[in-house]
Amino acid sequence: MQFTELDIDEYPALLERHHEEVPVLLIDGQVRDFWTIDGARLERLLQTS
Repeated sequence: MQFTELDIDEYPALLERHHEEVPVLLIDGQVRDFWTIDGARLERLLQTS
């Protein structure tokens, strides 16, 4: 499994779109979690994607 961590401050379009949701988790381009990333939920999401 591969992931990319981005500093949202360096991407104006992402900052504009997600500024109230940081941290935000996108899987395959879809917001799957934000504010608090729950480890168990993340694992379930990754198993289904």
